[in-house]
Amino acid sequence: MPKKGDGQLKEHANNTCIDKLDSFFWRDSFEERRCLIPLTHFAKAEGPKGAKTRTWFSAPGEDGLLVAASIWRSSDEWGECYSMIMTKANESVAGA
Repeated sequence: MPKKGDGQLKEHANNTCIDKLDSFFWRDSFEERRCLIPLTHFAKAEGPKGAKTRTWFSAPGEDGLLVAASIWRSSDEWGECYSMIMTKANESVAGA
């Protein structure tokens, strides 16, 4: 994660928990740079660190598409970076 107060992205981030959106690191992105990420599949990671497994979910239909609420920011190191906003899973995902 970034050094406190420098505002720079130091490590790759691929999701953001909804309860962290008001933090220093994500606040500006949430207020000013919201977006949708189109996807056809996503995975839910489960299990202890070092032994995680994934349950995959796919969009319905052969050419299905899902969208994820997201935020973005620019990084000198990686260019534009996107982060899916994560919240408590709904019943179809939580029960998988």
